[in-house]
Amino acid sequence: MNRFRRSKTILKTALVLSIAVFTGCDLFNPEDESSPEGVSGLESSWIGQHRDSLKFAQSVAFQDGRLYVTNRHATTPGTAVIDTATGNIIAYYPQLLKPSGMTFTASGKLVVGEGSFGQPGGISVIDPSTTRIRQSVISFDQDNVVTSSDGRVYLFNRTLGVVTGFAGDTPGLKVTLNAQTGANSNPYGIAVSGGKGYIPRYNLSSLLILGDVTQLSGGARDSIDLSVYAETTAGGVPFMSLVAAQGGYVFVALQSFKADYSGQDSGLVVVINAATKVIEKTITLQFKNPSFGVVKDGVWYIAGLGDYLALDGGVEKIDLATRQYAGVVVTEATLGGDVGNLAITGTNAGYATYSSDFFTTTRVKKFALVP
Repeated sequence: MNRFRRSKTILKTALVLSIAVFTGCDLFNPEDESSPEGVSGLESSWIGQHRDSLKFAQSVAFQDGRLYVTNRHATTPGTAVIDTATGNIIAYYPQLLKPSGMTFTASGKLVVGEGSFGQPGGISVIDPSTTRIRQSVISFDQDNVVTSSDGRVYLFNRTLGVVTGFAGDTPGLKVTLNAQTGANSNPYGIAVSGGKGYIPRYNLSSLLILGDVTQLSGGARDSIDLSVYAETTAGGVPFMSLVAAQGGYVFVALQSFKADYSGQDSGLVVVINAATKVIEKTITLQFKNPSFGVVKDGVWYIAGLGDYLALDGGVEKIDLATRQYAGVVVTEATLGGDVGNLAITGTNAGYATYSSDFFTTTRVKKFALVP
């Protein structure tokens, strides 16, 4: 069973415990007055330790020669900054809640989602230039996604099916989008092409299209039916997990699970002409269960974890300009466990989180990109 989907099932029973469910942009109220400058990231005992000391790494990101790793440690949760030359932690931003995903704003601030099932969630903001963190500037749903596209940051409440976009560096201010994605839709991300927002909905059969992501409502709505690519027992749901856009095309990755998650078809990428909405081709992935993707220099790197504890997954890539499969980057056998999140640092290297014990512990490993 896909770990993201499994978490969603657990969430449904734990939802009543959450006290931080986001329902609209009017509830955003950043606590600028209580912590205008934030907390220092240079005063932690984690500083000086090697990245191998991080055993609860959730996600990784790279910018300006630094690797950022969210660490879901039980007593000292936070985001570590690693010097890629030495592998040592040079800053550690403490967080009030366990951090999960993260993304950068257009000006280089780091927005970090936080949350654990059955507990409140939140959003923190790190300023690398001042080495300070504003902790939990807003409350947010425990099952959240943070991502960025076309210069804006987007926050997803997957429980309620709400996507909120904002410009600038402070969640809750300069809100440009606040739209529903459909009941029980479970939105997984957004890619912007030609001003339109393309949102994969994990629980539904169609890709949502918002006609104008600069309108608060999202503008006119449309969709593209992808049910034909679902596994035969899945009731027309192809389990859309990832999306990217470039050059007038939209790329959607499908996990293609069976209805009971007992198995799945090969991972698949659907290539859509954004202007015509025509599905021009599909690209079969080597690894099943595509669960995380990152675009770097026109290449979409996709982490597929396959079956748990089987070392049958890895990272592969698609050239977005040519819309062609471009090969395997690294395998789970090389990483030493199930692949999770990844960051590409350049043409020769990347970092991935991996686990060899069903994600009880999760570490970070550097890998070389296979030509």
